[in-house]
Amino acid sequence: MKLNYLLLLVCIVKIFGGINASCVYNGLDYTPLSFASFNYNTGHYKYYYAVCNSALGCPSGSAGCQIDENFSNFENSLGSVGSGNFSTKNGKTVLSYQDSAATCGSPLKKRILNIELVPSSVRLPNGFIESEVTETSSCVYGVTVTYDPSMVKTAC
Repeated sequence: MKLNYLLLLVCIVKIFGGINASCVYNGLDYTPLSFASFNYNTGHYKYYYAVCNSALGCPSGSAGCQIDENFSNFENSLGSVGSGNFSTKNGKTVLSYQDSAATCGSPLKKRILNIELVPSSVRLPNGFIESEVTETSSCVYGVTVTYDPSMVKTAC
């Protein structure tokens, strides 16, 4: 019941301005996922990322970042919130971010964060489950967020 009120509030705020409507893809509104910020620690690197929002632990406006736990001034942006782009890959919804400023090894190569959004087949008590962050290819990072289907509704 509380989730229904939250979704109604999200729709009202979107209609009157305040939440970026760009968190809608293929008729589904992923905005409720934007209220969570995720992190994953590999032991050496710590990754922070968010869906359609700035990630806590990253500079303002960054949807994701990579921090080296051994160096206090080492931080790589994995993309700005404004660079977010939805697509469908292998039948799954993917939200991709790219860092337009920082390079990765060469001036033409940019870091990319791909967040695969997958509905769960069962109800999830916390609303979502995140997987580990992996570097799927050079400077391309991937993570899967499995979400409770009741969190994502048809767009307003």
